[in-house]
Amino acid sequence: MTDTVRVLVVDDAAFMRRALIKLLRQAPDVEVVGEARNGIEAIRLFATTRPDVICLDVDMPEMDGITALKHFMATRPTPVIVVSSMTDRDNVPFELFRLGVIDFFPKPSSLVGAVEEQTRLLVYLIKNYHYYLLL
Repeated sequence: MTDTVRVLVVDDAAFMRRALIKLLRQAPDVEVVGEARNGIEAIRLFATTRPDVICLDVDMPEMDGITALKHFMATRPTPVIVVSSMTDRDNVPFELFRLGVIDFFPKPSSLVGAVEEQTRLLVYLIKNYHYYLLL
């Protein structure tokens, strides 16, 4: 078993994918194994990269995150963290949690807080859920 957590980043906005990947690359024990711009690409990469955790946007063209999430959970249940511009956890649709989402992370923004704090939180979520499932 390796200590490196393999992450798939899924978001339709190229800028947001780059921002998330930049945050994640700051952690030495997190490896971004792929990036997708919609659910269709995510499903294809999910099968080939076998990530430990998925950072998933919900609102995307061609195939949304909820449809992709259903596929992930039916194929190989994997920890999924929804990365969303919603600023309040209370606004996250209950269905996402019912389908297996383990947590919510606000999309990185200079308005949300220090980048270092955002990085620590995202890496904390990814590593803790991954290791929890290994127990």
